[in-house]
Amino acid sequence: YIPAEVQAESFRGVTTQDAERPQLFASMPWETSQGSGGKAGLGFARKKAVQEGRPQGALGEKFGVKSLPKLIVLDGKNGRKLLDGDNFVVETEDSAKNVIFSFNDDLAPETWVAAKNFSWSGMLGPSLQTLDGLKPTEDVLKGKKQVALFFADIKCPFCSAFEPNLQATIQNLKAKDPSDTEVVYIPAEVQAESFRGATNDGTPQPFPCMPWETSQGSDGKPGLGFVRKKGREQFGRVQGALGERFGIGAVPRLYVCDAISGKVQYEGEKFIVEKEEGDVISMTFDAEEVPPSWKESLPKTAVA
Repeated sequence: YIPAEVQAESFRGVTTQDAERPQLFASMPWETSQGSGGKAGLGFARKKAVQEGRPQGALGEKFGVKSLPKLIVLDGKNGRKLLDGDNFVVETEDSAKNVIFSFNDDLAPETWVAAKNFSWSGMLGPSLQTLDGLKPTEDVLKGKKQVALFFADIKCPFCSAFEPNLQATIQNLKAKDPSDTEVVYIPAEVQAESFRGATNDGTPQPFPCMPWETSQGSDGKPGLGFVRKKGREQFGRVQGALGERFGIGAVPRLYVCDAISGKVQYEGEKFIVEKEEGDVISMTFDAEEVPPSWKESLPKTAVA
């Protein structure tokens, strides 16, 4: 939020406890935006303030701001202008002459449109198993930048070979940035008895996981995960929604998604290196192809 209030007293800020409508976004301080001591600020000075002698702000000049509201979408990495709200913000009036603003989904940022129509609970179900028991899916994944969907079966030797490397990488990553990536295990075990869960005694599932019934289905209803060939042929299960969506043919499979929109950013098939020498299976990472934020967290033993 870049404040353009003419008077400092009108500025809501983000910490005012008694404000009727506290500012909803991170905000530039009013003095930084509007200037002080006769010096120009960085924001946009409205016509009334300019007429009273306030210099126009740097961003007001840069983006040619003439009136409010004005929305500019920038690249978070380099500050480059990506979109001007004039191209996708739609202004209308209702029957009572109230002004209504909305977005044109065809022109708005793609990730914004995807986020508006997306929820992790819609994709993964309402709850995930964690070491502390069942938790709401949205709570488990709240604040994460990326969510990695790990489709696997503990009885699959390739899955068992890959999981320790994934676990070590994520542990290192979380030590540096706890909010970077959360892995969600999507169980593909054919038998419920083989499913480790996340709360079992012994060797628990190392990641939050979709409940087995949610993944594999129950009472004749299809699940949300991936159903292996044996599950389909011997038990008559229908392929799960995510298995269909990603066109999964075998496990393990890993998809690293944007946490806001659910859009796949990186596919494990492009950065997981599979090798089989005799009875020895190795599943390691191609350090050049993994998600960029993972690179410095890869154990040496996990790199191909």
